[in-house]
Amino acid sequence: MDISPSVYEHAAFLIDRTPWEASRDGDLIFEAHAEAYRTYRQTPVMPGIDIYNLEAEAYGGVIDKPDGIGIPAISKPIFHSAHELTQLKPLDPKRDGRIPVIIDVARRLAAEFPEAVIRVPVSGPFSIASNLVGFETLLLNVATEPDRVATSLMHLVDGQV
Repeated sequence: MDISPSVYEHAAFLIDRTPWEASRDGDLIFEAHAEAYRTYRQTPVMPGIDIYNLEAEAYGGVIDKPDGIGIPAISKPIFHSAHELTQLKPLDPKRDGRIPVIIDVARRLAAEFPEAVIRVPVSGPFSIASNLVGFETLLLNVATEPDRVATSLMHLVDGQV
């Protein structure tokens, strides 16, 4: 059986940095994932430390610096219902948040390791919505307004493709 580890925040450890430090700097993300690939030869290589935050942060979510080696995360929801997500403009991966940094790191890794399979991580709309609305609120909206939630999630997909 083939095993393919996914290396995210652990990559920061490999270069003696915290996940917070590495997640905020494209050079550190590159260094961390280059070292992870040299160590594990995993496939695919998916540059990123706190991958479930990228889109939510680009939409306005706030990430507080965690203590020690904690993994960065969206600190609190910025919307009160899933329906509010339909007011968001689709993301532009060339300019929004840290997404361009991750794309650049992926290009750099592909140039450095041409034999490696490099993929840019993309969060699904439910993960993005749970960060922006809050998991409990999102589940409540799913139970009470499933069609509106479906519309909201499909709206987020526009920023993913």
